[in-house]
Amino acid sequence: MNPQNHHPLRVLLRYSVWPLSIWTLLVIVSLALSLDKLQHSTEQAAEAQGREVFELVEAMRIWNAEHGGVFVLQSERDPPNPYLALDQRSAVTLSGQRLTRLNPAYMTRQLSGVIEREAGVRLRLTSLKPLNPDNAPDAWQRQALQDFDAGTTKSDFTIGSEGGVAYGRYIAPLPVTAACMACHAVQGYKVGDVRGGLAVEWSVQPLLDAMQHTRKHLLWEHGGAWLLVSLLLMLGIRYLIGNIEIIRRSRQELLRTNLALEKTITRRTAELRGSLQTLRSIGDLSPGVLYQFRLRPDGTTSIPYASENFYDMFGLHPDAVREDAAPVFECVHPDDVSALRTSTGASASDLSRWQHEFRIVLPDGEIRWVKGDTQPVREADGSILWHGFLSDITAAKAKDAALEQSREAYRLLFTHILHGVVFQDTQGRIIDANPMAEKMLGLSVQQMQGRTSVDPRWRAVHEDGSEFAGDTHPAMQALRTGQSVRDVVMGIYNPIEDAVRWFSVTAVPQFHPGGNRPFEVFSTFTDITERRRAEQVLRQHKVIIDTTQEGFWMTDVSGYILEVNQAYAAMTGYRIEELQGKHVSELEAIDRPEDIRARIERIMHHGHDMFETHHYHRDGHLIDMEVSVTFMHETQQFCVFCRDISRRKRLEAAMRDMAYYDVLTGLPNRRMLGERLKQVMAATQRSAQQAALMFLDLDNFKPLNDSHGHEVGDLLLKEVASRLLSAVREIDTVARFGGDEFVVMLAALESDKARSMEDVLRVAEKLRQAVSAPYHLSYVDTQGAPHEVIHRCSASVGVVVFSGHEYTEQELLGQADQAMYRAKQQGRDRIVLSGGERRNDR
Repeated sequence: MNPQNHHPLRVLLRYSVWPLSIWTLLVIVSLALSLDKLQHSTEQAAEAQGREVFELVEAMRIWNAEHGGVFVLQSERDPPNPYLALDQRSAVTLSGQRLTRLNPAYMTRQLSGVIEREAGVRLRLTSLKPLNPDNAPDAWQRQALQDFDAGTTKSDFTIGSEGGVAYGRYIAPLPVTAACMACHAVQGYKVGDVRGGLAVEWSVQPLLDAMQHTRKHLLWEHGGAWLLVSLLLMLGIRYLIGNIEIIRRSRQELLRTNLALEKTITRRTAELRGSLQTLRSIGDLSPGVLYQFRLRPDGTTSIPYASENFYDMFGLHPDAVREDAAPVFECVHPDDVSALRTSTGASASDLSRWQHEFRIVLPDGEIRWVKGDTQPVREADGSILWHGFLSDITAAKAKDAALEQSREAYRLLFTHILHGVVFQDTQGRIIDANPMAEKMLGLSVQQMQGRTSVDPRWRAVHEDGSEFAGDTHPAMQALRTGQSVRDVVMGIYNPIEDAVRWFSVTAVPQFHPGGNRPFEVFSTFTDITERRRAEQVLRQHKVIIDTTQEGFWMTDVSGYILEVNQAYAAMTGYRIEELQGKHVSELEAIDRPEDIRARIERIMHHGHDMFETHHYHRDGHLIDMEVSVTFMHETQQFCVFCRDISRRKRLEAAMRDMAYYDVLTGLPNRRMLGERLKQVMAATQRSAQQAALMFLDLDNFKPLNDSHGHEVGDLLLKEVASRLLSAVREIDTVARFGGDEFVVMLAALESDKARSMEDVLRVAEKLRQAVSAPYHLSYVDTQGAPHEVIHRCSASVGVVVFSGHEYTEQELLGQADQAMYRAKQQGRDRIVLSGGERRNDR
């Protein structure tokens, strides 16, 4: 037995005090260092997270700034940026879609919403001189920005608490670059200045929880180590050097265990973060929707996971269907719900692959086709979980429908085309024909099948009456040469009519891909019997046309003049020889050749048209023409009669001016004002812009009339009209309402009513000053003596600002008129706004 076991307890304690004290101190120091290192590592990791988010967002902002911002479709989610200048915030595509510019700040705000929603990270732009008041810094951000300006720090980080949850706060400065000056030059910044900062806030509670867990682990480790080593020390004192090695190895093992545990935690955290990021990247970058669908034993459904594209397809955020998939089924077209549920049930019963196509109805009413492809698995609780993919197949469905429509169109074309079509094989035997060919040739398809072009029963003849040999038939020539044979005129006996009908025949050989010999030929027959008769009739009527007083010309289907009479040549100043061969577009004053082509196609479709147009005279002036056009299907030609209606047009224009314009001033009258007011009201209804109506009545006008007569008063009214016109834009309207009353209408103002009112009152003041300037009126009396009158008058102005159809036309005029009368009552020479008053400073 070891004699030390017999040492008294007092001796053992005396020798144990210092070793235990030193060991306790070491444990405390080790624990403090480990806790400090853990705290420091946690803060560094948290700060690194904030720095990475900041650097990523700043890189995107720099890219945006260098490209002058990016344009996206305007929507409720992406409205125009009110802090950009009007000419910089919006644009419109050629198809009429309205775009809004996302500058770096706007883009960051939009990203912040997405990042906060998806990752729980909040971003906030802030500045000591913010353009947007909402970007004003809080106390911590302000101190950081001041430190950035002073150059004492390059970033700042802190950890705070909100609602019992720890949040990391990181902020770094945003230096002014050349690309930033477009928006921030007005604030006095120069390149290199710190214009503000980007603050990142995110939950660090998971890190702190992990740190707390590790702290507890360290406490337990150190406490256990202390207790164990203390016992070992006690034993070591009793058993001396023999147990010291055991104590050392125990400590090393504890350290290795701690390191291995830390490495395992780090590796598992990185693997989990990488897996989540990979899954999100695959789902977000795929053209369709990556998703999971769960059918629970109680029949309820959910979508535990869906990629970001789920919102673009269904208009629903994935969070909205994470626990209940009912909103998705509400999007399914009512006619497809039953089949969708049936196919899902079949897949669930035998765990077979689910593939199904169905329609969805978006909130705006648009119908889209969706294809699902998933594989089910049964879970431990009896639920069925499908993993798969949803893709938008609307375009493919449209293509399939278009292909089927094209096939149907081809069948209808072959069946209903107005030309006869006959197909023949390589031996010239007829294999098929359309109904029009049966009618033209007087034979059924069954009677024609097997018959060749050399069959004498055709009784074909040339135009001179000679026999048309079968081996010279266009189809036989096309088969021999492999070349198309076009527009061959031949007469063929029709046994039903017991007469020869005349046809223009075209034969086109058909080849297999890569083949050099035709495998069949199709011939088209155009019946020109009536055209031949019409040509004879035209020759009979040519004498009449050449002697008529109306202009006449004939063109082919392309619009080139074939014949023209002397009457038209006289109207336009050309010789007949110069007109022949000209295209209609060289004579008719139409800006675009495609408009002429469209008119030609319309006339060919309807057979006749009558319209008014303008033709060019040889000297360049325009002639008003009334034109009557007839298309002759048999000859594929246009017969055109025209007459000069210039005198009638001048009379009509004069009458129209009398109806819509004031004779004295040339301004629009009440009638024209009413029509333009309707147009402006409709335009503001569509665009949400403001417009204004001003009622002006001249002050001190009657004394001029009484003293010098109406002739001088008319001179003043003309001068007032000229001054009003020169003070407004071309899109605005100045009208004489009657007597010495004028109305000015301003269109296409700002959408903001307050700003529009400021613009309107500024224009009204400009008009009042223009009217108030002295008038120098010169006239000659009845005896021929010249006179000059200097007169001063002013204007009382009533103003009403409106948008859309909030008032009727008469109500608008009435409000402006009442405002004008209030201006009269308040002393004249002033402006009164309907519902308010503005007096001139004089």
